[in-house]
Amino acid sequence: MIRYAAKEAYEQYGRSMVSSDMLDQLPSLIKAAEKQ
Repeated sequence: MIRYAAKEAYEQYGRSMVSSDMLDQLPSLIKAAEKQ
């Protein structure tokens, strides 16, 4: 899950991302995981 959050944050923010940007990605990743 963390790797996916990092990937999504990197795609959105690029190299200037910080760890809180990864945390912002978790709700959407959890929703996506629940659908599977």
